[in-house]
Parts: sequence; structure tokens; C-alpha cells
Amino acid sequence: MRDRARVLLFAALLAACTSGRASGDGRMEGAPDLTDTVIQSGLSVPWDLAFAPDGRMFVTERMGNIVMFDSA
Repeated sequence: MRDRARVLLFAALLAACTSGRASGDGRMEGAPDLTDTVIQSGLSVPWDLAFAPDGRMFVTERMGNIVMFDSA
């Protein structure tokens, strides 16, 4: 449940960062530079994720599959 709360908080902060005036290149003035990183590919419509205390990551897919990944 804590991970879901963190994701919701991140989404709220991201939304707050995007409310402002855009510069000439479409970026918001004062917005931080964000980069995306692929953690796992090959998933079929990932729906939610959770972490076990030992670091394993569980991902649910929209069709009902639960996929587990060991921590790296």
C-alpha cells in the first residue's frame, strides 16, 4: 500500500510541475529535466506493481497475469 501511495504522490508532484507557462521549445519554465528508464520490457499492458521486503518486484498485467522479477 505504501508503494501505491508513493506513486500517487509522484503523480501529484509531476502534475504540479507541469502547471506553468511553456517556453518556446514546449518545455515548462522552471520544470526539472526528467529522463525515463526501462526497468523491464516485454510486459503485456502492465497494470500495477509491488515490492516484496526481499526486493522482488511483482507486476500485474491487465489480462490477470502476475509476473515476478528478482532484484538485480
